[in-house]
Amino acid sequence: MEGWISLQGLSAKRGQTVSTEERELNTEEIVRSLQSVVADLHRAGYRVIVGIDELDKLEVADDTAEFLNGVKSLFAIPNCSFLVTISTSAWSSFEQRGLRVRTVFDSSFDEIIEARPLSFLDARRLLARRSAQMTDDQVLFVNLLAGGVA
Repeated sequence: MEGWISLQGLSAKRGQTVSTEERELNTEEIVRSLQSVVADLHRAGYRVIVGIDELDKLEVADDTAEFLNGVKSLFAIPNCSFLVTISTSAWSSFEQRGLRVRTVFDSSFDEIIEARPLSFLDARRLLARRSAQMTDDQVLFVNLLAGGVA
């Protein structure tokens, strides 16, 4: 911020410098910030669900364990649900390599649900509730493209 004045050849100048520096938030600040946003949304009538996808992209079990232990404090935020997905092939790969990921998952999550592919009839029922009328051929096509995961 800077200001100056000039009268009949005399001038005065005054200045002040303000600098800001970016810094990473610590875990407590992140939790508090997210907790505040969730509380505001909840009061406004929204349901908050945070999706964490592609956990299977973490190749090493230690990376997965470190990530889950790092975000575990977020899971206790009131009125906020977390949906974490991992593919069946990644789960199998972890187990085949003898990695103890299950222990980390069990200590991090309230519930672990295995989602199986939908049958044609289940897919048709789900799509009928969610969208405009679709023919059986269209439902079958969509179900096949999605590998049974609607």
